[in-house]
Amino acid sequence: MRQIFNISNLLSIFRLLLALPLFIFLSNEDYSLALVICFIAYVTDLLDGYFARKLNQISEFGKIFDPLADKVFVFVLALMLLFQEKIPFWFFIVIVSRDVLILFGGLFMKNKTRNVPASNMYGKVTVFVVAFTLLLSMLNILGDEYMNYLMLLSVFVLLLSFVVYLNRFIKQVKK
Repeated sequence: MRQIFNISNLLSIFRLLLALPLFIFLSNEDYSLALVICFIAYVTDLLDGYFARKLNQISEFGKIFDPLADKVFVFVLALMLLFQEKIPFWFFIVIVSRDVLILFGGLFMKNKTRNVPASNMYGKVTVFVVAFTLLLSMLNILGDEYMNYLMLLSVFVLLLSFVVYLNRFIKQVKK
């Protein structure tokens, strides 16, 4: 039980819970408060990784729950922006498909090898680029041409990180 209730995992749980106010604020098109919630989520993500390493609180629960909290948060943000027609359907599908595949791959690996590899730098960069693109879409401060470039960059990093995760997955399963 100690492994679950540590500062790192509590920050991940808190970040997951932030998806609800994000949903509410986006539903009301209150983008200022939604932006504040996104900033808080970003800070908790940074802090949970910092404390996990600094306090040696890396746990199997945290390896699963931290990226799950990120994925749920990004899913809520992307879904609401899709409903508000701020992002195209194809972009939403690319984001969700990659996250679902990685999530199921991680769960399969947990059952097969009893170990879940921690997220890597490719995953962190991907979350940042996709979140940045979604936030700019939400704020609607760039023209369509620039948003298209950002979405293409996001798709590139999504695919790159998926290939890296798939490669790690195959190597782990072969062991």
